[in-house]
Amino acid sequence: HRMSAEDDALRQALEASLATFRQEQAQSVVLSSTHAKRRSELLSWMEPHPLVDGAVLQINTINQFHSVFGAMIRSFGAPSSICGFLAVANALLLARDLTAEQTPSLETATARLKDSSAVTPLVHQIMERIQTSRQRYMAEHQPSFPTAAARKAYLSDWVANYEISDVLRNEWDSMEGPPIDLSLIGFLRFNEWPERNSAKHEELARLEEMRRFGGKSGGDKGLLESFDRGRGESMFVLERFRPVRSLATPWEVQAEANAAVPPILVLDLNGHFAVAAMVGEHRGFAPGGLEQAPALAIFNTTDGAYLSGSAALCVSQAFDLYHHESEDLGPSDEVGEGDEPAVAALPDAGTLQPEPVAPPVPPSSAERG
Repeated sequence: HRMSAEDDALRQALEASLATFRQEQAQSVVLSSTHAKRRSELLSWMEPHPLVDGAVLQINTINQFHSVFGAMIRSFGAPSSICGFLAVANALLLARDLTAEQTPSLETATARLKDSSAVTPLVHQIMERIQTSRQRYMAEHQPSFPTAAARKAYLSDWVANYEISDVLRNEWDSMEGPPIDLSLIGFLRFNEWPERNSAKHEELARLEEMRRFGGKSGGDKGLLESFDRGRGESMFVLERFRPVRSLATPWEVQAEANAAVPPILVLDLNGHFAVAAMVGEHRGFAPGGLEQAPALAIFNTTDGAYLSGSAALCVSQAFDLYHHESEDLGPSDEVGEGDEPAVAALPDAGTLQPEPVAPPVPPSSAERG
């Protein structure tokens, strides 16, 4: 996990604002705000040709800053921003109601994810798993956490991509109801390799699997200039968990004979996490003229909007993974021989043997939220 002076200042400011928010807001745990745009209005890191237009609908569901989560957060020493835990919970809840042949109903999915009685117990399970893993790591690396303050900071750090990956590759038979088919869930991640010099602890070792996707050292994963597509570098990586775990660039996925994009995606929005799914009937939500067009729903857990800035880069990439007609979306012919296969199976987290990575240097920007 990364921790810089800027991270720490941001955390303190966030916690102060949360305290004020919880005192002043008498609102329900359930949110009601929505946002909508055309796909063609979103920023893109890799513009498809031709672009398939459609509706992008953001539905805000459960308020992650509501005091209902306070006791749970304190019990586990977890971060105040719990979007990572909620995003995984929401993905699992959506997957429980689906088969591979189904498209989620927007109305049904929204109702499911606004049901705090269904969401909260699952958030507790996920938080317990991640916080237990952090405790285990600290116990195995005690010299790296010499003080109570260091241990507290590690436990309360924002959820990292590798932690979401670890949780989603585990079985979830403990949930009530039918077993969850984890092939229905994917994780669309920013490639964090450009920020490797500011990583530390377990995150530093786990970033090694991003090496092959490239990126300028010392860059910002949310900036286009950090990646050279001519060299095969990719801003985004799609992680799939079944039948084997794999990591692939968008063009590698689209080059597959039977490109399988899971119907539910956890989205890394560069400082926030949400869940996306292509949905069916969406009248009353879509921008004018797009009532019958393809629709991607983003289920979010704050009252904010994430259809602009670097978050929109991930949202547009998610839409394009589901709707692409171009055969020329990949890097130029400069990509050399010997590149790894598009969907090479990856080892379990416990068997990864990372290559040496340069020692970390102080980061230049905050990472997660």
